[in-house]
Amino acid sequence: MRSVVLLVYCYLALVLQASAAPELAVGEFVPSLLAMALVIGVARFDEAASTACAAGLGFLADCLGPTGVGVEIVAFTLMGVVLQQARRGGIFQTVLLAPLVLFVVLWGGFTGSLAARSALAGLPCDWNRCLTLAAGNAGYTVLLGIALLLAARGSVACFSSRRRAVSEEYVSNRWRMLTQ
Repeated sequence: MRSVVLLVYCYLALVLQASAAPELAVGEFVPSLLAMALVIGVARFDEAASTACAAGLGFLADCLGPTGVGVEIVAFTLMGVVLQQARRGGIFQTVLLAPLVLFVVLWGGFTGSLAARSALAGLPCDWNRCLTLAAGNAGYTVLLGIALLLAARGSVACFSSRRRAVSEEYVSNRWRMLTQ
């Protein structure tokens, strides 16, 4: 059953990457929904399943990418292993440190992937463009993930309902004071 859930999860990430990611692009910066799925997979599954999820998502990213199979599998698997170590160390328990760690891991993975692609193509790597593009993609992916997480948890709606509850308590308290 767990392997079926893992396959459906990877397939859903592939469909979202192929269909929604190009529509979310801002200039050259495209969020990697497969990398976002990698982060969720590391948080959701145990170590063996999350490593398989990372390799599977890397294979799917290779299938969508312009180069042959191999570069993204290595990058995604390494990002998955680093995120597993960070999860084991308890870094994701800190609210402010988790997005920073995610950004650094994704930036390193995207930079390595872009540099390996240019090396495999026989072209010299333009490090300024490579680092900027990787940082933009990683930042966009992390910010989109935070926004989706807040929307999924209902935090935005929770804030507005708290304001209503506070204002209703204030009115009811005032009414109580006037009527006593």
